[in-house]
Amino acid sequence: MAAGLNIGIDISDYRLRLVALRSSYRRLNLVSFNEVDLPSGIMVNGVIQQPEQMVEALKSLLKSIKGGRITQHAVRAGLPEQQSFFVTVPTTSIEREDIEREAIKNIPFKRDEMYFDTKLSKNKKTITIAAGKKEFVDQYIEVLEQAGLHLTGLTSETDAISHALFKGHNTNGVGHIIMDIGYARTTVIFYIRGEVYFTTSYPSIIEVTGINQKNLTAVVQQIIYFYQSHYAEYAQIENIILCGSGAYTAGITEMITKFSDVRTQLGDPFSNLKINRLAKKIKYPLAYSTAIGLALE
Repeated sequence: MAAGLNIGIDISDYRLRLVALRSSYRRLNLVSFNEVDLPSGIMVNGVIQQPEQMVEALKSLLKSIKGGRITQHAVRAGLPEQQSFFVTVPTTSIEREDIEREAIKNIPFKRDEMYFDTKLSKNKKTITIAAGKKEFVDQYIEVLEQAGLHLTGLTSETDAISHALFKGHNTNGVGHIIMDIGYARTTVIFYIRGEVYFTTSYPSIIEVTGINQKNLTAVVQQIIYFYQSHYAEYAQIENIILCGSGAYTAGITEMITKFSDVRTQLGDPFSNLKINRLAKKIKYPLAYSTAIGLALE
């Protein structure tokens, strides 16, 4: 496979996923993808507990690739929501020093224990802050390098998900609640006017046997209340968008609509891509939302 690929790797407690994209005629095409299961205990709550086994799993992910063979080893990876911090807050200054001071004030980590970055919104009224603890970030970098990969960027998985689900990051000035439903946890993202304003995680609302209705009801009611109490001034909720492997659970969109009184629908992780033959081979595209978003960065 020729160079010039955009490669994203999604690392979670139970599975690794990879997506490789290439630009052609101003459109992005899927050229490779893969996923491998992670045995229990290698990664727990976003922390790599068994580095050597994780290195071997990453090597396996690259060897059994679907589509074109990957010879380029520059990748972007996602930092799990449990080990990162991501929020958007108002700002009254566009000076770099003031923005950094505001960021540090809003991050629940000590300055010398974290890496962080900030982004000023287009209207220059808010700043988006992303941070991760150094010990976790450094471990991710080391493990990827041992697997023969060169990390070009480490992005919050919440930012990657929103990038995948909205074409050009455009939301037409409205608010969305994204629910990334996995078998380990459910991540909730408030995506407002093209920016991630708030994220949080809950125990998974699905089980092997299906939907945990008690957990689902509690999560949905809490996030709707929290949004209306703290973010309705920015934009009213347009809809709830589902992604992740659990989004395919039978009856889940109807149940969330019922408990939230908000229109709920499946997301489109291919919104920024040209859907080619290879893309159609992915059985559960929403499970690849994070990996696709990372490759789009």
